[in-house]
Amino acid sequence: MSAEKQFESVLNDGAGGNVTYIRPKELAEAGTTGVVAEGIFQGSVPNRFDETKSDFKLEMEDGSITILNHAGSLANQLKRVTPGAYVRINYNGMQPMKSGKLAGKSAHAFVVEVEVTD
Repeated sequence: MSAEKQFESVLNDGAGGNVTYIRPKELAEAGTTGVVAEGIFQGSVPNRFDETKSDFKLEMEDGSITILNHAGSLANQLKRVTPGAYVRINYNGMQPMKSGKLAGKSAHAFVVEVEVTD
């Protein structure tokens, strides 16, 4: 069993009861980088405001729920993660896209890490 971990939301505004929403736009505006969430990946959930996009649900160790709003780099990485896996989500700010028709345009950059199990 791993050592007990303690977390506090980077967006700890008290809204939403046991649900914390992490919005990439707000992370960028605040200049936040680094680990923004760590917990059990529950899968994708419908975005409340845009049904063409999915958000991503994590269950934290204390039982609370964190919803990460859609971002392209986050979606591309989480589609490779099996629900039930323990993940750590890092936000690296706004960075220029390296390829594709939007190359050079700034986008939210995430790195998703999955816990290695034996």
